[in-house]
Amino acid sequence: MQVDQNNRLANFFWRDGRAKLDYDCFEDVLVFDTTYRTNKYNLVCAPFVGINNYWKIVLFGCAFLSNKTTESFTWLFEAFLEVMGYQQPKSIFTDQDQAMMKAIEIVLPESSHKLCMWHISNNAKQHLASRFVNAEFKA
Repeated sequence: MQVDQNNRLANFFWRDGRAKLDYDCFEDVLVFDTTYRTNKYNLVCAPFVGINNYWKIVLFGCAFLSNKTTESFTWLFEAFLEVMGYQQPKSIFTDQDQAMMKAIEIVLPESSHKLCMWHISNNAKQHLASRFVNAEFKA
């Protein structure tokens, strides 16, 4: 948990014992997505998920962040590593958030950082589709 200068909750990270056991077995791939704010406090929901040996999604932990700054992501990744025994994931998949990418470089230098194709495709559609008048263009 991290508090702001007024001693109010700023950022919060949680994981349980099952998440630690799963991470110990399946830390090869970590997926981290902060696209959605789905709570009444307008906090960034930041789940850490992976895939087990049955190709099922497993939750490694979850955070609520007050903002998407490099400082917040750095704090979060450091908190994640601490509770996971400082074992860095082999690969981490994220969106194209620049602050997040910088925090990954700082805190997870041994992890191979990959960008999520879904986010890349959506960004291409949003930024490039208007440049192509051909109806067959798909991103």
